[in-house]
Amino acid sequence: MKNRIIAFAITTNKFDESSYERAFQHFQQLAQSFGYMTTVIEHGEFHIWFIFEGKIDKLLDKTNREIQFCVGPYITQYHSCLDQKNLSKDQIRDRFLKIKISTHDLQITNDYVGSIPVYYSLRKHLTISNIEPVTVIDSETNYDDISTENLYGFMRYMHFIWDETLYSHIYVQEPDCQYIYQIDSIRPQKMFLKTLKSSKERVEFSDVQVANELYELNQELVERALRDEEEIVLPLSAGYDSRMILAAISKNKELKERLKCFTYGPEGSIEVESAKKLCSIYGVYWKRIDLPCHFLDRKYLDKIFLIFGSSLHLHGMYQLEVWENISNNLTSENAVLTSGFMTGVPAGQHISILGIKNVNQKLTEAMNHFSQSKYWTDKELLHACSKFTNDIIDKVEEKYKDAFNRFDGEVHQKSVVFDVWTRQRNFISYHPRVLEWDAPFVSPHMTPIYQNFFLSLSEKHLTDRKAVELMFKYHYPECAEILSNSNGLKSISNRVENVAAALSRVFRVLRLSVLIPNAYKNKPLLFNIPALKHSEKEGLHPLFHLKHDEKQILNCFFDDVFLKKIYNKAINGSITDYEKLLTIQALAYAINLINDGKNNDN
Repeated sequence: MKNRIIAFAITTNKFDESSYERAFQHFQQLAQSFGYMTTVIEHGEFHIWFIFEGKIDKLLDKTNREIQFCVGPYITQYHSCLDQKNLSKDQIRDRFLKIKISTHDLQITNDYVGSIPVYYSLRKHLTISNIEPVTVIDSETNYDDISTENLYGFMRYMHFIWDETLYSHIYVQEPDCQYIYQIDSIRPQKMFLKTLKSSKERVEFSDVQVANELYELNQELVERALRDEEEIVLPLSAGYDSRMILAAISKNKELKERLKCFTYGPEGSIEVESAKKLCSIYGVYWKRIDLPCHFLDRKYLDKIFLIFGSSLHLHGMYQLEVWENISNNLTSENAVLTSGFMTGVPAGQHISILGIKNVNQKLTEAMNHFSQSKYWTDKELLHACSKFTNDIIDKVEEKYKDAFNRFDGEVHQKSVVFDVWTRQRNFISYHPRVLEWDAPFVSPHMTPIYQNFFLSLSEKHLTDRKAVELMFKYHYPECAEILSNSNGLKSISNRVENVAAALSRVFRVLRLSVLIPNAYKNKPLLFNIPALKHSEKEGLHPLFHLKHDEKQILNCFFDDVFLKKIYNKAINGSITDYEKLLTIQALAYAINLINDGKNNDN
C-alpha cells in the first residue's frame, strides 16, 4: 500500500452551517465509494479534510505554526522544497500540488500543467478543494451562480477554457502558479512560476542529435519513474505515447519482466493489431480487453460525478470499466498504472491541427480544428439556447488569448504550451484523475524537464512530434515499422505497412472487406453508443430524472422538445448528438446538486 493523499479540502466555514456538513458528507461518500479513509485536522481558522491511503502522519509535516503536505503521486523531499523553482530534476517526478498552511493564510503551488485542479471560492468564506462538488456545496452555490458565458465555452469546446468553472464565483488555479489565499481577501495573490522556458538550445541540432538526446531523456524518465514498482500496467494503443514507454522499458530487463500491457478493442482494430505486434517483438505480456459497454450504469456514473461534478463532461467513463477488466489479470496488490498522458502534446502533437501562424490569429478558430469542437457550432448553440448571445463568443476568445499570451516564446512554442494549458489540462487530464482512484498512477513524462526539451527544438523537429518519430527511426527500428494511428494511418518508416493500410481502405470502399487481412481491417472502437443503448436514459442521469423545479431551471437553457430530439438521434447511433448530451448532462448535475442543497437547508 502506498502512502498518498488523493483528495483534500480546506474551508473556513463554521461547523454550525449546513453547507459545511453537506460538503463533508459528499467528501466522505467519495472516499467510501473507492474504499479510502478520511480525516479532518484543524489549524487556526482552517478545517483541512483528507482522503488518503496508508498513514496520514507520514504525509504531513506539522509544527505549531504550519502544516505542509502534497497531493499527487510522486514527489520527494517536498518538505524542504516549498519553492518549485528550487526543486531539482530528480524531485519533480509527476503531477502534484504542494500546500503550506499557516494560521492566517495558505499557499498552493501546482505543477506546470495544473493537472490536479484547485477549485476555490472566497465569496462567503474560503473554500478550496481538488473535488469540484465540495467547493460548490461548501460555498452555498445557487442557480443564479451558473454562468451562461462559462457554460457556452464548455459546450462549444467540450472543456472549460482557462480559470473559469460553470459557476461565476468559483475559479480554478492557473497552471504553473503559486497562489496565496488569505481569509479576508476577495481574491488570491498569484505568482507565475515560469517553470517552462523557451530556448534555442537545440535549434541547430541534426536529426540524429535530436533522436539521440530524446532517446536518452525518455529512457531516464521512464526508468526513474518505474524502477521501484512491483508490477507495471501499461494500457497500450497503436499511438506514439504509450509506445514511447514500452520502447524504453524494452531496454531494461528487470522492468520488462514486471510489465503487463493491455489493449481494449476488437480483433482487427489498429489498436489491437499494432499492440499485439509490439509486445510480440519485445517479448512482453499482452492481453486484449473486451468491454461489456456497461460503463454508463449508475454504479460508474455516481463515482465519476462525486469526483468531477460539472467540471467536465463524462467522455471518459469507459476508463473505470477498462480498469475492472485489467485488474482481474494482475498478481500484485501494489500494481501501478503508467500512461503517456503527458507525452504527445508537449512534443508538438497538435501544432499542425491548431495551425496558429501568428499572435493575432483567432484562437477560437484554431480550436475549431479539433473533432471535439465540432459537435456544437456557434450557430447551433445560439439557436438552441436563448441565453446565449453573440458577445459571448468574443469573451471566449479573450480567455483563450489570456492563456496563449501568458507564455513567452516563438509562435510554434506558444502553440504547444497553449494546447497543454487549455485543452490538455481540462479535457485529456480526466485519464489520470479517474484512474488514480483505483490504483497509483505514474506519468513518466509529466515533468517540465520533458516539456522544456521540446521547447528548445527547431520548429521542424517540434511540429507533429517529428523528434519522436526520429527517435523511433534511429533507436527502435522494429517498433517504428509497426503501423501507428498517431499521424493519420502512417507508420513511422515502413512503406509496406502504409501501402497495406491504404489498400485496405480502398477495399473497404469497394465492399471487398473479405480480401483485407485481419491486421489491416482497422475496425473502429465502438463503445459510447453501445453503452448508451444498454443504459438508455439512465446512462444520462440526472438529465432525464430531474424534479419539477430542477427541470424548470434546465428548460431555461434547453427545452424538452430539443432534448428529446437529440436523445432520439443519439440512441439511434449519432455520436455527435451523444456528445452534445454529455455537456447538458453536466449542467443537469449542477442543477440537481444545487437543488439538493436548497432542500436540505429547508
